[in-house]
Amino acid sequence: MSNKLNFNYSSFVILVLVFFSNNVQAEESEVFFALSASTNRIGMYVLGSWAIANILIGIYGWNKKSGSSRYFHQMNFFWNIVNLAIAGYALFQFSNTNPSVLTFADSLTEHLKTKNLFIINAGLDIIYIIIGLFLLKRAGKPTKNPDRLKGFGHSIILQGGFLFFFDLVMYALQLVNLSKFPEMFS
Repeated sequence: MSNKLNFNYSSFVILVLVFFSNNVQAEESEVFFALSASTNRIGMYVLGSWAIANILIGIYGWNKKSGSSRYFHQMNFFWNIVNLAIAGYALFQFSNTNPSVLTFADSLTEHLKTKNLFIINAGLDIIYIIIGLFLLKRAGKPTKNPDRLKGFGHSIILQGGFLFFFDLVMYALQLVNLSKFPEMFS
């Protein structure tokens, strides 16, 4: 009888510990996801604000400027239509995600996927800058439309430079977020 009582008591203690452990892990998972998503949300507001400013200035410059400056503003306009779409889509995705249904593994997977996407994008941003430099070099040679090449080149260098800085900052912020929850990874 005493063994049976110990077994039942032990089983009860284990069940209580598992229950509280799962609840604590669920709460930690929601906190982790909320921190990661909050960082990404702020980043998308920054990207969206940059895009809106560039679109508005681009419209003005495209209509009021001439020569390479006109093409600079034209490329900024088109480039930032894409940036605005990316930021808008990401914000839409955040608003449709319920963190309470995500396991910690799901939250971590999403976090790592996003963090890695920022570092991959930083590599692409370097390619954009190189393409901009190439266009500037081509503009210095006899060509059909050197103003367009020069304007587009300057724009792509500016946009690539901003995105490179943005992506590195976002990557670093997500690394910091990950370091705030080391006990979850052991």
